[in-house]
Amino acid sequence: MRQSVLVFARSLIVPTTVVRHTVGIFMGTSMGNTADSIVVVGERDLLHIARVARSTWQNWVKKGLVSETSDGRYGEREVIRTAVAALVVSALDLPRAKLVLDAIGGSAEETCLRLKLDGDDLSDVVIDLHSFSAVLVSDATSLSAAVHAPVVTPRPYVLVPLAETARDARRVFRRLAAPRKALAGDGRRKRVAREVGRARQ
Repeated sequence: MRQSVLVFARSLIVPTTVVRHTVGIFMGTSMGNTADSIVVVGERDLLHIARVARSTWQNWVKKGLVSETSDGRYGEREVIRTAVAALVVSALDLPRAKLVLDAIGGSAEETCLRLKLDGDDLSDVVIDLHSFSAVLVSDATSLSAAVHAPVVTPRPYVLVPLAETARDARRVFRRLAAPRKALAGDGRRKRVAREVGRARQ
């Protein structure tokens, strides 16, 4: 599925209208939240779901865009965080993408996790390319308010759609995920952890 990033400008004189069209069929599912129902994926599946190369992801970890776990297991929230990071990085360079991701914090993951898998509700990030501040919007009203709020001078904005990527990532995650106990840990990561432990002794 190809995601587009929309760039537009806003001014006090000329209002901007953004029209969104979404086409797709999505099956809704539900997951429990008990200890036995918590499922995860390994690093390989995380990168597959988010469509991120391992070398790219490792660089993001170093830069603080995403975090890796000690056992190489990742839940739905971590998958969404990586997918959102990929979308923002596709619109901005790495330092500015980090500014935006830090600005929205965990709000993007929370919003994406609340999306109905068989719904058509929206979740977008509107990024001010002058200040690199960002706001999450979830409907046409909040999008219009973000785009048409008064500004001192005209400036460009970037609209990064999250909803369809998040739905796709969540559906694939739920197909690939397994209970934590059933999923073998990342052997490479365990080996590194043991070596670090020995070095500290």
